[in-house]
Amino acid sequence: MRCLGFVPGTTIHSSPCRDSTISIAAVWKQRFCFRSVLKSSILRCRFSVLPFTCLIASETLNHSVPFRDRQQMLSTETPKIQGEWVGYSANYEMDTGKVIYVPEKWVPDAFIDWGVIVKGLEHMTSATLDGDLLRMKETLILPKVGCEEDAVAVDVSEHQIPYKSFEFVPFPDGSFSYGPDRLQGDDSRLLLTNVTVFHPTENDESHEWTRLGITVSFGTRTIQLVKEDWNLEYNGGQSLIGCGGNIQPFDDDQRLDPSDLLKFQKGTKITWSKDVGVEIEQETDCAVPWAVDKILFDWYLPANAHVRCFYGEEGRFCLQTGWLATPSQYLFISREYNQQEFIRATWFESKGEI
Repeated sequence: MRCLGFVPGTTIHSSPCRDSTISIAAVWKQRFCFRSVLKSSILRCRFSVLPFTCLIASETLNHSVPFRDRQQMLSTETPKIQGEWVGYSANYEMDTGKVIYVPEKWVPDAFIDWGVIVKGLEHMTSATLDGDLLRMKETLILPKVGCEEDAVAVDVSEHQIPYKSFEFVPFPDGSFSYGPDRLQGDDSRLLLTNVTVFHPTENDESHEWTRLGITVSFGTRTIQLVKEDWNLEYNGGQSLIGCGGNIQPFDDDQRLDPSDLLKFQKGTKITWSKDVGVEIEQETDCAVPWAVDKILFDWYLPANAHVRCFYGEEGRFCLQTGWLATPSQYLFISREYNQQEFIRATWFESKGEI
C-alpha cells in the first residue's frame, strides 16, 4: 500500500505560511442545454476517523488514457465561465474555522438595534473573456432592512486572468484551475479554481447553475466562501441584486461531516501536468501521489464544502477543496506545487447511491 494523500479530518495543525492568497471554487450546473465532452513512501497519514476515499491506494495503477489537448479545451470550455452570477459570501478564520462577523460599519442600525448578527453579505461576480484575459469583477452588497431600499455596493474588486498561459488549466464544462507558475510569497490572489457539472433535462431551454468558491488568504489568515447562481448573460456587473432574488445565507450550524463522504470511494479524475499533459482516469481515487508531512488546516464549512492545505515530502505543497453538490454527487479539485513550482492540477467527480 502507498500513502497518496488524505481526506478531510477533524484535527488541525496550523502554522505560519506564505504571505499569499490562494482561492478554490466549485461549480454545479443543473439542467444546462449544452453537452461536452510514483514514488513509494511510508504510510504517514494517521487519521483513524477518515473515509478511505483519498487516503490509501493499492499498488495497482489505474489505466490512464489521453484526453483532449489543452488548446481544444481552451476554445470549447473556457467561454462557459462567462456571465453574471449572484449569491452569498462569508468569511472564516483560517486557524479556527469560525465565522467572522460582518464589520458593524456595514450593518444597518436597525439590525444592531434588533440584535441581529450579520455573518455574510450578498455577492456578485461578473465574468467575460477579453482577448487573452478572463476579466472577473466581484461586488459585495450591503444588507438591506426592507425591499424598498436600493442595493448599495460596499466593496468591488477586479481580477484579470491570462487564461491562455500555462498557469490556467481548463477542464470540461467550464471547470478550470488558475494560479502562478511559482509560489513567490506575495499577497495577491494566487489560485482560483472552478469545478463544473451539468445535468441536461428534457427541457433544453431551462438553466439552473450553482457555483461554489473558496478563497484562502494567508496574508489575513481568512477563508472566504462564496455560493452563487448564474443569473444573466454578461453585462459588466451593471445590475445589482434587488429584492426577490431569493439569496440564501449560509447556515453556520450545518457543516459537512466526514461520514457524508464514505460512499464516494471512486470516480473520474482528470489531471493536467507539465510533463504528461491532460489525462483522464476512470474508477480511481482523488488522492495526491505523495505522502503528507504537515497539515496546515482542514476545515468543513457550510454549503457542504471543505478545504484543506498541506505540505508533503520533498517540498511539495497542495491546496484542495471538496463539495458535496448533491447527496449523490461529490466534486473535488486540487493544485500541487513541488519546490514552489506548479506541477499539476486535478479535477475529480464521484457519484454515490442516495
